[in-house]
Amino acid sequence: MNNIEDKFEITVPISEWQLRLKINRADELMYRDAQKVLNQNLAKSFNNNPKKSREECLMMLAYQFAIELVKEKYRQDDSVLTSKIKELSSEIDNLLAE
Repeated sequence: MNNIEDKFEITVPISEWQLRLKINRADELMYRDAQKVLNQNLAKSFNNNPKKSREECLMMLAYQFAIELVKEKYRQDDSVLTSKIKELSSEIDNLLAE
């Protein structure tokens, strides 16, 4: 269970903005790594799309990240399904062998 001492506030610089968050101390590295990934991808997006506004680049990047999350969900769903099919196949093989 988390108590109030386990949480603290950090400021995460994202592009030209400062995002203030209250997080669990144990999660700080994850938040800092996510900040680096986001800022690196934003810099690439800004450089590759100089005519687009920062907001448009952020929107495109958010959409790309959302697609990656959905792909990962599909992969996990497929993994569970594959595992269940193997389990059922083994049970059928055992029943047929009897």
